[in-house]
Amino acid sequence: MKPFLFSLLLILVSKSYSQSPQAWIEKNVIPISTTSQYVDNSKEYEPLKQMLKGKEIVLLGEEDHVFATSFESKTKLIKFLHDQMGFTVLAFEYDLYSLADAYDEAVRINKSSEISNTLYPFWGKVKSTESLYPYILSTIKSGSKPLKVIGFDNQTAPRVALWDSVHAYLQKRNSIILQYDYYQKYLELFKKMYSNLYQTTWKEKDKLLLFNVMDDILVEMDLDPKLTKQDKILKQALFNFKQNINFMWLDAPSNYHMFGQPKPPDSVYGFAASRASMGSLNRRDKMMAENIRWIKETLYPGEKIIIWAASEHTMYNRHLAQFHNLLVDTSFAFNSRFTYNKGYKTMGTYLKEFFGEKCYSLGFTTLSGTVNYDRTGNNNYLGEITIADHSLEAYLAKLKTPNGILNLDKKQLPKEISDSTLFHNIIGGNPNISGNISSFFDGIYFIRKMTPLEFIKK
Repeated sequence: MKPFLFSLLLILVSKSYSQSPQAWIEKNVIPISTTSQYVDNSKEYEPLKQMLKGKEIVLLGEEDHVFATSFESKTKLIKFLHDQMGFTVLAFEYDLYSLADAYDEAVRINKSSEISNTLYPFWGKVKSTESLYPYILSTIKSGSKPLKVIGFDNQTAPRVALWDSVHAYLQKRNSIILQYDYYQKYLELFKKMYSNLYQTTWKEKDKLLLFNVMDDILVEMDLDPKLTKQDKILKQALFNFKQNINFMWLDAPSNYHMFGQPKPPDSVYGFAASRASMGSLNRRDKMMAENIRWIKETLYPGEKIIIWAASEHTMYNRHLAQFHNLLVDTSFAFNSRFTYNKGYKTMGTYLKEFFGEKCYSLGFTTLSGTVNYDRTGNNNYLGEITIADHSLEAYLAKLKTPNGILNLDKKQLPKEISDSTLFHNIIGGNPNISGNISSFFDGIYFIRKMTPLEFIKK
């Protein structure tokens, strides 16, 4: 064969094997017929066994804490991951100690509402997750390994008086700390801080006293050879609380903004010293990642973990994303994450560093429907979801399946899917973001139609 004809033949053959992005997606998508938590379509999830082979931490994101159908899809995924793939720990973006205590109490009295009532209402008291909590308790009776629940956030959402638990531990151990001249003062400060995390008028000597005693307690717990599982959780919770209140003193402006409180004077900016600082977010994300590592390596070694959190935390490399045309108040550090995002290192990025290929981050996106951005259920904030003509969502919308899961395996991914302009609704349902999708997530779960949160009425 002549060289010219041979080369032409090679070109024609290679083109016949190449695929358009649409063809590649159609070939590789896992079709999901329904997101209903009450319809058993678990056989459709079977390909996940191969897709998640070797994974020990699966991060389930969500566009924002208001995407109800994403919650329902996650509920179904959790059941499959536990029942079929041996994942035995479910960790929420919630206060570690409070949720661990709620789970223990739910098991003790056989009442799943202990868990659902402890979580934020947008996860615990909505119809899209209502079958999850009874399922968790049912796993204890089933004879299989139970699905255990814990939080991993260092932000405090008190269910119990942490200082009482710490005091009870010291009494059990007959600790020398109980004899400190200033121990009662420490207890008063602990209660004061717990009752109002966001005050900024603390005296330096009170901060030092509080931290000094907490450090002594943590060292004593380090040296205790008889720590129970509950003691270990208490120790980690005390460390979290100490870190959290320190963050409060450093990051008061962003925390005031998040909770809708008046802007404090500039003098409370402390070490951060700038409204543009990403310190508040970075410190929290790092602590959440460290908590997950502690759960994985110390509390439940050898067990596989499901993470429930916002995609803003579960994604990798968020600092590589570009944000465009966002109307935000940049006078507060919390909102500055949109314009100064190159300085924001997410929990998922840390976890990827800790665990490498054992992690799998699944992002969620929606093609149509309605979302209510008010996390309390106020319907004054309903919005229609739209997609761009040039976006990953536009490709997904052409599929026959209403929902599905797409694995973003970099070894097989067409370069067209890595086009930064295809990134659309995956973070916050926000169309003003661009970046290489496969740098941020290992896979995408897409939902044809979103419905707003529907709160369960008593």
